Amino acid sequence: MTLRDVLIRRIRRDGALTIADFMATVLLHPEQGYYARRIPIGEAGDYTTAPEIHQIFGEMIAGWLIDYWHRSGSPEPLLLVELGPGRGTLVQDILRAADTVAPSFARAASIWFVETSPKLRGEQAAAVPDARFASELASVPQAFSLFVANEFFDALPIHQYVKTGTHWRERTVTWDEASARFVFALAPRPSPITCQLPVSACEGEVVEISPVAQAVVADLAARAVSDGGASLIVDYARDREEPFGTLQAVRSHRRVDPLDEPGSADLSSRVDFQQLAATARTGGACVHGPRKQGEFLETIGIRQRARRLAAMQPAASAGIKTALHRLVHPEGMGSRFHAMSVASPNGPDPAGFA
Repeated sequence: MTLRDVLIRRIRRDGALTIADFMATVLLHPEQGYYARRIPIGEAGDYTTAPEIHQIFGEMIAGWLIDYWHRSGSPEPLLLVELGPGRGTLVQDILRAADTVAPSFARAASIWFVETSPKLRGEQAAAVPDARFASELASVPQAFSLFVANEFFDALPIHQYVKTGTHWRERTVTWDEASARFVFALAPRPSPITCQLPVSACEGEVVEISPVAQAVVADLAARAVSDGGASLIVDYARDREEPFGTLQAVRSHRRVDPLDEPGSADLSSRVDFQQLAATARTGGACVHGPRKQGEFLETIGIRQRARRLAAMQPAASAGIKTALHRLVHPEGMGSRFHAMSVASPNGPDPAGFA
């Protein structure tokens, strides 16, 4: 049975799916889901993340983590946890940099990957053989921890609510028998959460809410408060001026219809950092940022590091310059991606957010 068949059967049995249900099934179905069947990252995949662009990104994150750990008193045990670690490239670069500049950090760190995809786990184990795995954050032990979530939250399921008249109705996905394709629809009745959504919104405006993302951030905040440590979240940010939905699909590095050939393309949405920050503050953690990725990386020294690397590797200087441009320039990832830290109220202020 194909994923298309799975979705059609479920819709015929239970009715239209919420966007959240559709995303979760398409991405995470244990046999037919996108992450169960594909290695999505890299030039041969569907999209490229910052760690895959150049090692310099991982080196900057390594410096951020090491600095926070040292200014926290170099506590042990230390857990270094990545949420959604892709092919393991980021932590591989972090550990390589730490071995050179802060071997005590590399020795102290116990690596945990929070990952559900068996295919990606194989890649991650090859990149970081000492890593331990958990399918969910709750399975990671509690201790002083440094969490990294790079392009993790954008893949978490969202609900979409559309303003119609004086009410909000949830956007759904259903199967249209006449055209034999999946289509968007609206729930027939107003959503029960209408009273919690903006009254002044315009007709057709879309609010996106991710209970899963909020639960993850609440857990990160609770751990920072109880155990110390900090989280660094870097992701594709929603523009607060953008009034419509941000659900998107990418196949072979190109945008495609999110409802076309489910399971063949990556699904994601832009992250509402303000919602995440509010959830973390409610949990008692200190929130730093969000700040544009380019500004964050510039503040922690990426341009100086690029110059040193180019001086050491003249033959690679053109590639380093191109990577730097992609990571920090507003036309690249510099303004579209934001960085935010959720940290212990009793710890130091993380670098890069002053």
